[in-house]
Amino acid sequence: GPHDNVIKPWEGRTVPGIANAAQGTSPGGPFTSSLPADNPWFAEVSRRFRATTGLGDGAPTNDDKGGLVSFAYYGMGRLSFGSRGWWAPKVPVDTSGGRRAPALPTPDPLADERANLRWAQANGGFVEWTAVRTDAFDGKQVEVGGFKPYALLNPPASELDSVAARQTRFVAQLAGMLPRISLREVVVDAVGPRVFRITAQVANDGYLPTLSAIGTRARWARRIRVDLQLGANQQIVSGRAVQLIDAIRGSGNASTVTWTVVADAGSTMTLKAESPVAGSVSQTITLRAR
Repeated sequence: GPHDNVIKPWEGRTVPGIANAAQGTSPGGPFTSSLPADNPWFAEVSRRFRATTGLGDGAPTNDDKGGLVSFAYYGMGRLSFGSRGWWAPKVPVDTSGGRRAPALPTPDPLADERANLRWAQANGGFVEWTAVRTDAFDGKQVEVGGFKPYALLNPPASELDSVAARQTRFVAQLAGMLPRISLREVVVDAVGPRVFRITAQVANDGYLPTLSAIGTRARWARRIRVDLQLGANQQIVSGRAVQLIDAIRGSGNASTVTWTVVADAGSTMTLKAESPVAGSVSQTITLRAR
């Protein structure tokens, strides 16, 4: 689409509101930037996008207010990434044959438009203005021409395969960065007759966090739910059967949960963790001393 935050990643900044209230609240006013706590994820995805696709600076972008990329982030609490996919390459001014580059203001507010025009004229994307007479204007002379429809939005047919291949490589890499929860170091300790302490780590084996900073603020993306499912004649005396865990950073970071239960030695119960964005995992626990 027309919005990009992988060539130039979003950079959240602290924006004090009324009485230093946080942006995105009634006293602090609407959001004017992404949250600073999400900066590392946007920066790293941008770095990987550049490395994977070989694309660099130069992608034009539009104000993303109301766009899908912004809505997914601010409205749905999801880390959201947008790529232009393709844009007209920068074509320098032709100074061959003794031609002189025109004197232009610095900075030039029309630099992108001039570069687009040079590319379109060299690649069949521009129709030179031609004088015609038409009955639609009482026989008066008008000029017809300009950029061909979508010439600056869609790549030439000869580049479709290479554009698709670059973007596919990036999408595959991005999918590999998604959060993935796992259970590890599930330990059972006998602390008395029919009394056991269960300790487990809920880990994130992916790269991205299980919940972004904006997701925590929006309260839309759900937290990780951890269930200790009991059998007959089993009881929890410490801890909660259902626990909600806040964001877990990626790369193996973990959050520890613990319970004390009353049950017969040798009996089993099921520990389950699930997240709508990071998957689910379960493990059967046998209650016996280590």
